[in-house]
Amino acid sequence: MVKKVSQLIILFCFTFKIDAQLISWDKKVDFGILNNKSQNFIDLPVTNNSLENIFIFRLDVDRRFKVQFSDKKIKPDSTEFIRIAFEPKQKGYFKVKIPVHFSCYKGPKTLELSGYAEEVLAINNPCPSFRELNSSSNLTVDFDSEIKDGNTNESISNYSVTLIKDGLPVVQKVNQKKGSFNKKIPLGLYYIIIEKEGYETFEKLYYINRRNNNLTIPLIPIKTNTFIENSFSTIADSSSASEKTTKKTKPLLIESSKNIITTSNTKEFNEINYEPNNIVFLLDISTSMKYNGKLELLKSSMQELTKILRPIDKVTIIGYSSRASVLLNTLSGNEKDSITQKIIDLKAKGLTAGGRGLKLAYEKAKNEFIENGNNQIIIATDGDFNQGDENINKLAKKVKKTGLIISIIGIKAKQIPKENMKAIAKLGGGNYITIDSYDAACKSLVNEIKINSFKGLKK
Repeated sequence: MVKKVSQLIILFCFTFKIDAQLISWDKKVDFGILNNKSQNFIDLPVTNNSLENIFIFRLDVDRRFKVQFSDKKIKPDSTEFIRIAFEPKQKGYFKVKIPVHFSCYKGPKTLELSGYAEEVLAINNPCPSFRELNSSSNLTVDFDSEIKDGNTNESISNYSVTLIKDGLPVVQKVNQKKGSFNKKIPLGLYYIIIEKEGYETFEKLYYINRRNNNLTIPLIPIKTNTFIENSFSTIADSSSASEKTTKKTKPLLIESSKNIITTSNTKEFNEINYEPNNIVFLLDISTSMKYNGKLELLKSSMQELTKILRPIDKVTIIGYSSRASVLLNTLSGNEKDSITQKIIDLKAKGLTAGGRGLKLAYEKAKNEFIENGNNQIIIATDGDFNQGDENINKLAKKVKKTGLIISIIGIKAKQIPKENMKAIAKLGGGNYITIDSYDAACKSLVNEIKINSFKGLKK
């Protein structure tokens, strides 16, 4: 009897395993930010891993959704697409679970769709059919931007364009001498930077698609008096920073990275002058990080650091939103491809559980501790740790006593959260660093690691 039961259990597990691998698809899809300029549909690829034809019967949706299929029959070792359009009836966050019926399963499978509606979309916004728009061939778009003077509305020439996607430059400081800038680029989120002498640098996050690919960008002229005043201020700040660095015996509390000059030269970041690093990133990936390019700046900062990592350095990535979890188990600095891909894959959703995240980061950093090295937890966030019962200040002191330090990167943070983060960084023995621009993102994190691993600055 026991033998028969065991056989049945083995058969059930084997059958379940095969069943689970019949199709490959993403059961959780994020629409991102929806408005009347955004693409209101997503393409969900479904791959048939079996040796038989599989049919998509239907999706049980309400009137807010419209569904198209590239083909309801999925041949073996082939992929078809489900195109789902969504028209939210109210503003705010949404999360909807949809039953999807396949021929290979007895019951429906659940698809979870989520996102944020900035506005109620236009009624009966069409969902393009696959005859009109093929998902496999329409992954790029002609991006066109015209730059104008914000005061006179006259077209501007001789400006610099940078397009950042997932923290990596798709276009970097391209000098556009005349007319508008035009380039074919992949669809998606871009952090756009426009620079011209005599004007304030323009930085903004855009979702570029077929309906939002022609932008007019205004640049604000810099007032002469303000420019002169800021120039003297920059010189004074740079001089002050230089004096502090010379006298430094422990990490400084950095309130801005605008005047710090660093490079991504791996030869400069050598084993003779810099100790090995055990870096545990604790990243705020809550929903608020989606907006104003915060997540893109964080990705850019981490990608710049990844470029200079050495085999003796170790990196761990922990994400926290509604819960804390390990996103990347500890890797050495020579595994750059894996680290880079994990940074690209970062998505923002949920609430903020910073306390639980810090406890997990502490355990990871302690387990990977490097004697005679820089052991550092770097928290990157746009605001407070606003969920959890943990006493963050007490935990920061505990971390410092074990030889670890905590530094905090505030990404476009408001003043009140900024003061709280500075206090935590001070208790953790590290620095508070502001990132509010792409330039700061490229320099600040690299600078932070160099400061704390430089052998000449240790007692």
